[in-house]
Amino acid sequence: MSRQLFDIDEIEGVAGFPIETGSLFEVDFNALEGRILELAWVKSVSFKKQLPSKLVVRLVLRNPIALLQTDDGELYYFDVMGKVMGHYRPEHELSLPIITGVSPSNGDLVHKVGALLEARGYLNAQFQLSGVSVGEDSKKVLFQYYRSQKIDDGGPNRFVMESNLDLVRSGEDLWQRFTKVVEYLQKNKINARHLLLLDRKKIVVRSNRHS
Repeated sequence: MSRQLFDIDEIEGVAGFPIETGSLFEVDFNALEGRILELAWVKSVSFKKQLPSKLVVRLVLRNPIALLQTDDGELYYFDVMGKVMGHYRPEHELSLPIITGVSPSNGDLVHKVGALLEARGYLNAQFQLSGVSVGEDSKKVLFQYYRSQKIDDGGPNRFVMESNLDLVRSGEDLWQRFTKVVEYLQKNKINARHLLLLDRKKIVVRSNRHS
């Protein structure tokens, strides 16, 4: 995915290619690596010298997991590690959930939300995550989901999952618990609209049966 978003000309510009030197042995590879790693999309870089004058540069690029929306409406890509990778470009036409209530400068919180998204597993196969909202206290988090293909089987097609970040031990633990509830709702044809993780042992389900 990153390859579609990343402009190789940025590498050439930052690295200063072509390198004007008489020999590859004169290249300061530590400095070159440092300049390339300043690019937000680059996770790691390595070099291989092919003598006498060829240099192969291998990049590992970051993959965006969601879009971060600031209070002024700006959208930024970020990855599972919480690394913000630049402004959203509409021409990329990516289907990514939008995260609100998180400042790009709050690296710890961005990382925590990113880790939760990375672990969502099962639900991601049947349901599409459209957005995530984090409360002003940076504790309450809401996940807005809808079924990728609407099926009239009595189960939930659109719902919100709510939790307190202080109650989440790990992303895997959170999604395993929510997954069991969603499976139960589908099996029993309960059209839920809100799943609330009340504590580490209880999830409250609000259905649409009487709405």
